[in-house]
Amino acid sequence: MQTQLLEIQAEIPHIEPVVAQWDKDTIRQYIEKEAVENGVDPQMALHVAKNESGYNQYVVGDKHLTCKKTGKPIRSRGVWQINDCAHPTVTDEQAFDVVWSTEWTMKEMKKNSCKIWSTCPLKKG
Repeated sequence: MQTQLLEIQAEIPHIEPVVAQWDKDTIRQYIEKEAVENGVDPQMALHVAKNESGYNQYVVGDKHLTCKKTGKPIRSRGVWQINDCAHPTVTDEQAFDVVWSTEWTMKEMKKNSCKIWSTCPLKKG
């Protein structure tokens, strides 16, 4: 729905884009819907998002770690905590965008389950 609205607004240049107001419940519901639509286990996706960011769209973590490639502090960003060292092509704007980052995450989870996240429940035991 958000994508459709933005597409319509793009066709009418005098209208400012509407920025979705995301709260934790809306983010959780969106993740669940996207997981189901993409053939990803929704409970796994929700577990990762909850444990990575608490469903917080603007959280930045892992700043205490150093990227071995660059020698700079690592920044893991957004709901999915997309790490800028491991995924340098993902911009801050993309990482903090709930729709973009969730689409990116669903593709990653379809390929590799949730193994790139430290909070992946499949890594336990």
